[in-house]
Amino acid sequence: MKIYIVPDIYDLKKTKYLRELASIAKPKIHTIIEDPKEADIILITYAHLRDSSLNRFLDEYLDKCYAISTVANPLFVLAGLYTSGNKSFWFLHKRLIRGCPYIYSLYQGNPNRNQFVDFDQDIKLDKKYLFSFVGASTSWVRKRLFRLKFQRSDILVHCTNNYNHWNPGQANVEQTQKTYVDVIKHSKFVLCPRGIGWGSIRLFEVMKLGVAPIIISDKWLPPMGPDWESFALFIKQSDLKNLVEIVESYADEYEERGHLARKAWEEYFSDSVVFNNCIEAIEDIKQNRIGILDRWLFYSYPILKAIHNFKIAFREFMKNIILKTLSKFKFKFAYQLRND
Repeated sequence: MKIYIVPDIYDLKKTKYLRELASIAKPKIHTIIEDPKEADIILITYAHLRDSSLNRFLDEYLDKCYAISTVANPLFVLAGLYTSGNKSFWFLHKRLIRGCPYIYSLYQGNPNRNQFVDFDQDIKLDKKYLFSFVGASTSWVRKRLFRLKFQRSDILVHCTNNYNHWNPGQANVEQTQKTYVDVIKHSKFVLCPRGIGWGSIRLFEVMKLGVAPIIISDKWLPPMGPDWESFALFIKQSDLKNLVEIVESYADEYEERGHLARKAWEEYFSDSVVFNNCIEAIEDIKQNRIGILDRWLFYSYPILKAIHNFKIAFREFMKNIILKTLSKFKFKFAYQLRND
């Protein structure tokens, strides 16, 4: 398969990293070329797919263009792989969308995680936590999680709103990241609730560390390949109040599920295989695409984007009104807010 990767002028690291993954892919079954006319597949990493510099390009090559997107709240106007794919859009995800791992995670995830990991030794560590979660309050699921009162000493749920992963200049970054990894390594299960988007990079970090993930994201669309049910627990967001009882019923399976999670990561998401597996998922989409649907979504983008922006602005407006009203009457908001 001949593949052209569109240079991402906003984040050249993505383009470079994608090329690196293609170069180390095993087996070597795809070729990166420099001419989009000759390509069988064109990969686009842009966060905003209808960037003005892409309009003519997409219009000309739309039928062989595919997104590999890690955007938290994407607009599905281009066929491809999305880390926050939404399976509630059944027709779209059948024809145009597949789930995606965080393929750029080498620099988007915890950059120090490999420094603190020795898998052969870590798998033998005592597991002092039944389950754990260390993260920010970036979704209603997480806000509800932080409100729960656990009556067990072997459960760790800690809010890190004072830490911003995307600000490398803040104090104690390395220690915070080391603590994050250490908690995962000492856990039987790790909660992976949705964040800003339906997906979570934490899931793939947990799998890499050989720990069984608990996925709490009702609409998240899993990537193709793994037998997810064999190692991951899926808990509905509405069942959060029963979290302890549900996890306790699987407590004896943590070791086997952890091994299977690591095996799935090695087979589908490790650096030497993830590129080929992504292309395989794209080839699956290719067999189901409908040209007229592609064009309709592409040309509807300005309208869809305007609706999307209005919803974001309206939510922010309502949030501010509620918080100001509560503050005026000296009531404290019941849930933890990030950076508030």
